[in-house]
Amino acid sequence: MGRRIFNLLAAVSLLLFFASIVYCINLFPYESTRQIYWHLCGSYFIRFDALTIYLCQRIAGASPWRDVVSIASSQLTVSFIVLPAIWAIGALNKTAAKEMQIQKSGTSQPRSRCDSCGCESPLTAAFIHQPVSFRRGRTRCLCPACFKRQRTRRAASSTVSFLLAGALFCATEVYIRKIGGIVPRDRAVNFGLFIVFIYLLLIPHEMGHAIAAWLCRWEVFRINFGIGPCWLRGSIAGIPIQFRLIPDRGSVSTSSLRQDDWRFCRFITIAAGPLANLAIAILAIEFVGGWKIFINDPFASIWSTLALASGLQFLGSIIPQTHLMQEGPIGSDGLQMAQLLFKPLPAEKVRRLRYYMAKGLALEAADRAKEALEVFSTARTEFPDEPSIAVSVAGMLMTAGKIEEGRTLVCELLRVHTSQSVFNAILRNDLAWADVLLGSTTLLAEADEASAAALSQMPWEASVQGTRGTVLAILGKPDEAMQLLRKSIKGADRRSSRSTNFCAMAIAEHRQGHERAATELIKKARHLDPKCDLLSRAEQELAGHPVALPPASVQVI
Repeated sequence: MGRRIFNLLAAVSLLLFFASIVYCINLFPYESTRQIYWHLCGSYFIRFDALTIYLCQRIAGASPWRDVVSIASSQLTVSFIVLPAIWAIGALNKTAAKEMQIQKSGTSQPRSRCDSCGCESPLTAAFIHQPVSFRRGRTRCLCPACFKRQRTRRAASSTVSFLLAGALFCATEVYIRKIGGIVPRDRAVNFGLFIVFIYLLLIPHEMGHAIAAWLCRWEVFRINFGIGPCWLRGSIAGIPIQFRLIPDRGSVSTSSLRQDDWRFCRFITIAAGPLANLAIAILAIEFVGGWKIFINDPFASIWSTLALASGLQFLGSIIPQTHLMQEGPIGSDGLQMAQLLFKPLPAEKVRRLRYYMAKGLALEAADRAKEALEVFSTARTEFPDEPSIAVSVAGMLMTAGKIEEGRTLVCELLRVHTSQSVFNAILRNDLAWADVLLGSTTLLAEADEASAAALSQMPWEASVQGTRGTVLAILGKPDEAMQLLRKSIKGADRRSSRSTNFCAMAIAEHRQGHERAATELIKKARHLDPKCDLLSRAEQELAGHPVALPPASVQVI
């Protein structure tokens, strides 16, 4: 009778497991594949827990290991073999997914109003349309900032839920050990280590990319561990390294101007990350005593736990999908390797352009403006007609202190990019910022007009919000300025950008009569960036001696 009850419970558990698989496949490719994958693997762990073993022993009166292992093995096969194959086929067919998205929305013309924050823009191509869960006939329109914020929150909630589930699992193990005594003593500890391993194994994965690039004599520009706000910065051999709050995924920026064996070197660099996790898993299984011992109970020892965590990292990285990182959407290792194998290489000009952009943006993110200016200037010499390079040169000139030279270049580019576009919005934002830094009364009207035009085109961009807020603070509109500056601080990733926002907020608070709040903001700005462009102006504003505004030495366009 006990055996029948156990088999019935096992059948119900298996049906629920397959129902979760059908639900997750139904959501693909609109939900985060990595999060779905971890939850499905979590159902395998829960099914194979000590509580099931303990109850089965009490009910059946005999060892139920054979039934437990057979059920767990079937779930393991579906989780690790069937699902990756289904997701790989679906992820490679991007065109069909886009056509399905348009068909679900009912129109080929995307909307230009964000359903989350309500911002509007004429740049309709920048908005992302997502089908609402369980209501595929309706789509949700999100601006880039809200889309990024949504993905970050989902990654954070997935990480927190995984940690809470792990804590509950460990508590169950300890309780069953206490009342029954049949669970191995180290099992709860090993599952706690499994949660730690899942995130720590991100380090050898990303370092595998970096070491392979170094062996191929490629340049490594930066290494990111995790997503979200940065909590620790450093450098190794001059390479900026950032540890971010949510240890969900990472990225390595690397490239080279060498064109010989470019495909081979790129493939080796990408494959080195998953291979590092696979090598750790194989070595750990060997230390356990073989595959059969490992599959019977993955939490029997520390080595088997390490093998399981590393194997999951390997499988999660080779699934072709797109991740949203700090620098934008990036394909997973599996997707990039598939593209290298089955798609033609980009032209040599495109590869060289990507090299300059990746290196310059990495230096800019590390607040090394002079080095970034040298890189972009070299790129502009090679690609004089490339607008992205020209816009980057203009921005770096102003960041490096050559404000008038940068403003002149921006004015020249604005005569070319007259229509509404991303380039036009960035150029108008740079023009407004140059006018603010020059500080002439005759340029403030131009700064007001240019910043308003840039905000109307890219209202979600943190840098545009910060520039517009700074202009409004200087013009004596503190209420409107504070709203935009608070939004800008939430989206700003660089320390210099946050410092500038704090200085502008200090000016706004001072003009509202809030001297104490303004002083605290100045302290924060000085701590983040003592060389901030607006710091001296904000300090003199608070001291009651505003900076004298000289007459314009440049022409207003």
